Order: sequence, then C-alpha cells, then structure tokens
Amino acid sequence: MRRLRWPAAWVFGALVALVTAFGLAGPRAAGVTPALVTTPPAGLRVFAKPGDLRLDNAEVTAVVRVRDGALVDFLRKGPVLPTSDVLGSTTDIDGVWDLLPLLSVDGKPLWRESTTVTALPNAVRATSVVRVQGVAATLSVDYELDPSRARLSIASVLRAAAPLPAGLELGLALRAGNSPYFVERAGGPLSRFEGLAGWAGRRGAGGDLLLRAVNPGLAAVRFLANDRGFVPALRMQVPLRAPGQRELRAAFALAYEPLPPLPSEHPEAALSIRVRDERGRPLPSKLSLEKDGRPQPLFPDLGGLDGADRFVWTGNGSIERRLAPGAYELLLSAGPERDIHRERVVLEAGESLEREVVLRRVLSTPGWISADLHLHQAPSPEADVGLEARLVAVAAEGVQFAAATDHYVVTDFAPTVQQMVKAGTLSRPIVTVTGTEISTVGNRFGHFNLIPIAPDRNVEYENTTPSRLFASARAASPGGYLQVNHPRHDPELGYFLAFDLDRNTGIANKPGYDAGYDGLEVFNGFHVQSSGFTDGILLDYLRVLGTGRHYVATGSSDSHQLAFLDPGLPRTWIAYGAADDEADATAPVERVLASLKAGRAVVSSGPLIEASIAGAGPGETAHHVGKRPQLKLRVRAAPWISTAWVTVLEGPSGNVVSRVAIPKSERIVRLERTLPLELTGPTFVVVTVRGDTPLPNTSRTDIVPFAFTNPIWLEP
Repeated sequence: MRRLRWPAAWVFGALVALVTAFGLAGPRAAGVTPALVTTPPAGLRVFAKPGDLRLDNAEVTAVVRVRDGALVDFLRKGPVLPTSDVLGSTTDIDGVWDLLPLLSVDGKPLWRESTTVTALPNAVRATSVVRVQGVAATLSVDYELDPSRARLSIASVLRAAAPLPAGLELGLALRAGNSPYFVERAGGPLSRFEGLAGWAGRRGAGGDLLLRAVNPGLAAVRFLANDRGFVPALRMQVPLRAPGQRELRAAFALAYEPLPPLPSEHPEAALSIRVRDERGRPLPSKLSLEKDGRPQPLFPDLGGLDGADRFVWTGNGSIERRLAPGAYELLLSAGPERDIHRERVVLEAGESLEREVVLRRVLSTPGWISADLHLHQAPSPEADVGLEARLVAVAAEGVQFAAATDHYVVTDFAPTVQQMVKAGTLSRPIVTVTGTEISTVGNRFGHFNLIPIAPDRNVEYENTTPSRLFASARAASPGGYLQVNHPRHDPELGYFLAFDLDRNTGIANKPGYDAGYDGLEVFNGFHVQSSGFTDGILLDYLRVLGTGRHYVATGSSDSHQLAFLDPGLPRTWIAYGAADDEADATAPVERVLASLKAGRAVVSSGPLIEASIAGAGPGETAHHVGKRPQLKLRVRAAPWISTAWVTVLEGPSGNVVSRVAIPKSERIVRLERTLPLELTGPTFVVVTVRGDTPLPNTSRTDIVPFAFTNPIWLEP
C-alpha cells in the first residue's frame, strides 16, 4: 500500500487547537478496574471467552482478548436503536468485530512475536515484542474505559533499542460489521478512502461508532474495498515524524457517540408504486432504477431498504421514495417465476408520480420451492443487515425458503417472519430453517453450512480438523444437512484449496481431508459473473461424484448485504412434491430438507430445468435403462431471462454427450425434447442450460443466466 504524504504544516499549535476543539485536552478521568471474564456477556457478535479481561461501566462492556491483546467486544448494555435503517429494530448486538494494534513499515504490517496481557489498576495493557527491520522493540497498548461514558481510550507506545526506520506507522485496525464508513471532511457513506483525518466512524448496530485520533489529532485513515459491498478493516495510524527516533506514541478514542452532522439532501420529486400479483394481492418486489439512461448507483452501496446501489425493496408491494428530478427507467421484478414491468418516467420538481403494477406469475412450479441456503445478516460479524431487512429482500427476489447461515451463531428467522406478517410489512410468509455457517478459526480450512440446528447448539470450529468438525456437526444436528461452501474461494475459506483437491481425480493431495459431508455449494453468488470459475467447481463436483459418493449440488447467494450479492442469485429449486404453487408458503421444513438431501434439486440463476430418464429425476436412479436411454427434457424461463444452450454432461469426466441450441424466444417453454443418450455402463448425467444475455435487475450488470441439475444416476 502506498504511503501517504504527510503535510508540512504538522504544527503543534494546530494539533492543540484540534484537540481542544474536540474536548480532548486536559486531565483524563480515572479508568475502570479490569475484571476477568467468567461468563461471556449476553449479546450477538460477542467473542469474549473465560479468562479474557473485561472493563465495565453502566453503558458498555469492553473485552480484551488475552491471547493477542485485541479488543474483541465493545458492547452496549441493553438494546439500542441502530442508526442504520438496514438493521431495523433494537437488539443486543456488538458493533465491533475486533480492533487490533497495528504496526507497519511502508504499508506492510509487522507481526508481533509474542503478546502478554495484564490488568492494571485502571486499564488493560497488552505488551508485545516486535522486530522492526531487525530492530528489537516493545509495543505497549493500554485500554482504559471512561467511568461513565461509552468511550474507550487506547494509548499505544512503541519503544526500540535502536533508531526506528522511516516509513513506520503505529495505530489500529478496526472491523465493525460491514457498514460503510464516514470520514471527517470526506463525508460518507464510503466503502473506500485513503487520506488524513481526525476521525472516522460508522452508523449501525449499537448506534453511531466513532474512532478518533487523539494524539496527534490527525492520522492516516485507510479502508480500500476490493469488492463492492464489502468494507474491509479501517486502519488509523500515525507516522514516525523523523528517522532516528526510538519511541513513537499514538492515542485514540473509540466511542459510541453521534457522528458529526453531514449535509442533507432534499429530493424534490416523489414516486409511489403499488405492486400486486395476478390475484390483486400485495406482492413483495424489487424496484431497479436507472437515471438518465445509465445503471449508475443512486443510493449508497450499503444503504438500507430506502435504497442501496440502484434498488429499492418492499415486502408488501408498497414503495414510497423521494428522488431527484430527472428521467428514470423503472424495472419492477419479483423473482424468476414472474414477469417484469419496465417503464420510463420523467419526474418533475414538486411532482408526485403514482403507479399500480401487476407482476404475473408466468412460471408455474407446483412441487418446487425456491431456496436460498446461504444468507448472512446482523448476527454475522461482517453483515449489518437486520433480520427484517434481510427477509424483505429475500421475499422481493421471489425466494420462498430461506436458511439463516450466520458465522459462529445459530439464527432463527421464524419469529421475525411471524411478526412481520402480523404487522403487514411482509404480505406473505417465507418458510425458514435455522442454520449456521461453521467458519474454521485457528486452523483454517474452510466454511461449512449446517441446517437445521437448534438455536442453543453450536459446532466445534476453533483449532479443529475436518473429522472433528464433521463429528461435532453430526452431534449438533443428527440427520442434518452438512455442506461444503465456496470450495475454492481461497485457501483459508475453501475446503478444496486447503487440502489441494486434485481436479483430475477428485482426491485430496494433503492429509486430513474428510469426505463425510452431504453437499457442495457449486454455484456461489460471488462467482455468478464468472462462468469459467463456476464451470471449474462443477467439474470438481463431477470428480468427487466419481469417487463413489452421492453428494448434493446447490447454489446460493452468500448474500451479506441487500445489494451486490443479490439474495436468491443463484438459488436452488427443490422438488418437494406439493400440489400447487400456493402450498410453498406453508411447505413442511422436514419434507423440503429430505428432498434436498436426496438431491432432488436444480441450481439456477434464472431458467428451470425439468429432466428425467425412465421417470427418474435429479437425485434419483433410473434402473434397467439399457445402453440408449432417453432423456426427457423441458426448459422453461420467464420472458426476460435468456436461454441459449442445453448441454448434457456424463460421468465424472463431464463428457459432453449432447449439446442443443435453444432458439431465441420469450415463450415460457423454451425447449421440450427427448434426447437419446449412449451409455457403456453405470454412470450419471447432469444437464446444464446457459443464456447469452445478462439479467436486467442485478447489482452486477453482466450476469448471464446459468442452471444445472443434480445428477440422474443410471444403471443400464
């Protein structure tokens, strides 16, 4: 990371003025006496463990981890109304994921060789041994809690035995959910920033949270998002003023306090839309907006239901939004089973435009339920979406079965669904299942979804092994569904990369791999733009099927926010056997999960594939089919979803045994045909469908539809 150029006017008088203006000059009140953590504080996103050190006053609890001196909790006492509308209702939730002491040279972080955490009379001290370009040094960080305010002082001192090098910076790295930051003079909300500032903060869980540079009163602030929708750690550091010094000090304050006011906008036009289904009932739906002919962001990337990126969601078909005057392209959608509505409108200053829109069901799917099996919300440290907002967005995308899969905890959507239906903010129920994403810590080798699991249960995930983790999952959820998530995302998050699974054989090259899972997330929302990447995971899937195991293939959004990773993109259609579409709202969870575990499912970002051989569909075995079985195939899609090719893959090598072009059409049934196949022995087939035109209503604008079936097993 490039170094910031520090201004020549780094003048003592200016710093004093800054400190005085913010009320930070003068003697500091005595701190709070530390105590050992015996029972972790009650609340979501709490990472305290027995033996850590805590600081308490009437407003907050702060916990410093004894292992490495990180601040892992800064939790308000009692429910607090969030200051982000994404979070919605009050909840006991920690606004800080972690805060780590940070030391770097020319932007490259330095490792601390060892850390000792001790309790002082009025503070917690973390003392670390570090080596700065061969120079031995000691880093001391003191955490001191204000006796009466939700404010934590953090003072860092670096002392070395020899002169410290140029380019050295000392400070903190803060992770606080997944909300955009606001920065002094730069405004916000921002997902990336690099510059000098006196403070940076966020709105969200627990109210506004502000990190301020105290001494000196300016610091280098950096947070550079690599992916839209994911805000990384905020780094706040102060530099070594001149080479040759043997000591560097930096002081900060972390506080729950209101962010300074920002300039407000006053849109002058109003838009009012009512969305209904073909029977006149209020319909959860999504409004996509383009202004002046361009798909430009109109709202903050990580905004709320009032607007994020260029989208607005509704759980009951009612959209009220004030906008700047101009020409807009409106697109209303409610998932791939319904048609869309497009309209161009011109909003004039002072005008209120009203519309009534009907989105017809064009894809009848009796017996199928549309599922997103990988969703994150506020209980996950890196997802600042409240349960209400998450469920509205899920419903608006036409998802009917939602699995809550937060990191480290078990989340239950069901009570929130009941409350929202009763209150009218959700016009129809969603079937939900409790779950968790088991995220390995310490010995990191991947993420794994487990559904269902009771809210008071959990799975061993810290410094474990695959075999121990899988055994713990089976004990926590007997008969549950255990899935490998995003297997090649990176070596710490992807199981196949961690154990070097050979793509040619489906066999891991590193010891410790355990094959005892139930399913594989083949299609993840991160990769809906990259057909090549997903094709590679699909080949992985075929290879591991070739080892003799019958794994289930799924696709899910892995959504952490409202936009960017759109809920339900992709999704898994599960064939659970209901008589009509209306039954999906009350589908029995056990029946849906049994069908999922059996592999009776199709993964899709748009089209629906219905395939069978001798009456056997995905997940089933067709017996005595001979050497020339007949594949009965039907491909359907809403008029706005493209389909271009059907490909039939055979066996663990993915041999292409049939490829058929689909004529361009807006008809619902795109292809209905029986295809002859040639077999030489027991095998399986997977059917894929690929489009050629991007979907019109997604955060990323170049997503081409793709779908595939689970395998149909064949016995000649």
